[in-house]
Amino acid sequence: VFERPHREQRVVIPVNGINRSVVQAVMFGRSLASDPSLLQAVFVTTELEEAERLRERWERQLPGVPLVVVESPYRALVGPVVTYLDVLERAWPPDKEAPTTIVVLPEYVARHWWDRLLYNQAAHRLKRALVGREHTVIADVPYRMSEHHEEERPPELAAPDARGSKRA
Repeated sequence: VFERPHREQRVVIPVNGINRSVVQAVMFGRSLASDPSLLQAVFVTTELEEAERLRERWERQLPGVPLVVVESPYRALVGPVVTYLDVLERAWPPDKEAPTTIVVLPEYVARHWWDRLLYNQAAHRLKRALVGREHTVIADVPYRMSEHHEEERPPELAAPDARGSKRA
């Protein structure tokens, strides 16, 4: 019988808003964190007003899970998330063993090959940047949209049509 790992487990979930894939990733992250205080979502934005609107929704819909807002001047995701992870590492008490940081990535699983070209590009870039990072584990949480939820597709998952506009 194996004992629970002695290293604490911190969970960081980069999010782009609140949708079914994010909620699923948060529920999974809750099961991984060795302590509820070591679970947090990270929202990278250029617009603080957007972040405040998300924070209000987040506190209503996902209470108990802190939402950290990271401002990014150039709509970048990878750099700000990696920098945030660096800050978390430096803030860890030096007398304690460094925790394992589990980065939980909510990912939409596209049904069609052409949709795969459009979705999850930021998640793929973030994965490439984190692979090999010391004490870091990357966990993908796939979300497969069923046929009866197709009409409820969140705006950030709506694929552009041939004219470049979003379809619902």
